[in-house]
Amino acid sequence: MADAATTASGSEGAASSLPRSLNYVAGCFVPAASGRFLGVENPATGSVIAEIPLSAEEDVNAAADAAVEAFRAWRFTSYVERAAFLD
Repeated sequence: MADAATTASGSEGAASSLPRSLNYVAGCFVPAASGRFLGVENPATGSVIAEIPLSAEEDVNAAADAAVEAFRAWRFTSYVERAAFLD
């Protein structure tokens, strides 16, 4: 099994034929601040099947700050309005 150093892409925004996920922050899908991705391996074959953002403290802080900001309005949302989001 390859380690993170061998599966992380060092180029920012490099084209890849693999599916890539992004971080979801403040209602938007965004790459990690570093622009790097980490390969996700199929445990049965060891082949890289997808890529995920190689996120760091900066990315986590951005997500946490966005969540705090969103909660300021969400906490005043009624249960009826919240339930509508589940439909």
